[in-house]
Amino acid sequence: MRAAFRGPAGGVEPWRGGGPEAAGRDPGAVARVRGALRWEPLFFDWFAGFASSARALQGPRGKLYQGEAFDAFRFALFEHAPDRPERLEAPMFAAPEPAEMLIDEVEAIWAAIDTEDDWGPLERKLHRLREAGQAWGLN
Repeated sequence: MRAAFRGPAGGVEPWRGGGPEAAGRDPGAVARVRGALRWEPLFFDWFAGFASSARALQGPRGKLYQGEAFDAFRFALFEHAPDRPERLEAPMFAAPEPAEMLIDEVEAIWAAIDTEDDWGPLERKLHRLREAGQAWGLN
């Protein structure tokens, strides 16, 4: 999937239509979906490219990925072999949501520490982030 997300210097950008080989595709596919979708869930749902299509389409954002608005992106994934799809076997990818650090969660973690000296939420979050790093193959 790395090739599917290279920038202008690398040539292929499925959110811009997939490059010259994708002539005729809708160049704004992902741009239209982005209003209802943050980057983290997009990359989480489509991790390893087309190998994640069933998981992405059946997940909580599945309806966003169906129809003409997103077809150009999905079709661009067909053109690239998945990069180490065995990583999808990690338990993290069975979860409906990615491991993120959104401000509301950070504030809740800090509130538990500040008001109750409760470090449990931080420890659980750090554990999940470490698991995510292993699943992504970053370790």
